[in-house]
Amino acid sequence: MPPVPDEVGLRTDGSITAPALPPASPNCVSSYVDVAEEAQTVIRSIVEKEERTEILADVPGYIHAVQYTAMWKFPDDIEFWFPVEESAARLGSSDLGVNRKRMEHIRDIYIDY
Repeated sequence: MPPVPDEVGLRTDGSITAPALPPASPNCVSSYVDVAEEAQTVIRSIVEKEERTEILADVPGYIHAVQYTAMWKFPDDIEFWFPVEESAARLGSSDLGVNRKRMEHIRDIYIDY
């Protein structure tokens, strides 16, 4: 498995890196929603139920998870900055829309929660 990129996840001291602009590659999806503090609890519960997904970090204002693709088990990082969410593949530049569908799926569940 490829390593987690330096700009993703928690630093070794446990601090959060400042959100960077998402890469311009089509396999990265970023969205903004106005959410309250309790949104992190709801998002965590949604992500925990997703198949092939592991939460790597969950600290106030930030969740970092990895979801493995169904066929090849490629790791895709999912970051939730409250109020910013981002999902990007670690490898390649195209994911055939998988990251966008993932974020839309999580957003739809959140709206109906």
